[in-house]
Amino acid sequence: MILADTSVVLEIIRSRDAKLVALAGPLPIATCRPVRAEILTGARGPADRARLLGYLNSYQRLTLDEPHWDLISDYRSAMEQQGYCLSLADAAIGSLALIYNIELWSRDCAHRLMAQIFPALRLFVEPP
Repeated sequence: MILADTSVVLEIIRSRDAKLVALAGPLPIATCRPVRAEILTGARGPADRARLLGYLNSYQRLTLDEPHWDLISDYRSAMEQQGYCLSLADAAIGSLALIYNIELWSRDCAHRLMAQIFPALRLFVEPP
């Protein structure tokens, strides 16, 4: 399973990158509530929201349980102590990849920085 960040899910939904869409097709992609919230925030009305939900519901969903929030806070705090400010959503998404010990597919520089601080965070590398 690969946790897809909002940056990747948006590109898949927009279908602007045919190579990305073809790559994503057979992969076991998962999302999480922060990704869903970020995607649905951009909905342009009820019809667009329904379309976005159709895409989002096609992916597996990772759950955020109560103890996860403490770990997310710890990861985010450690990043801030290193001088990096992460949004709560980016911290939650990166932390979930660490918690579930799965790869994170992101095109977001925040997750590349997070992987430098936490080497256990495995970033999915898109083939050339």
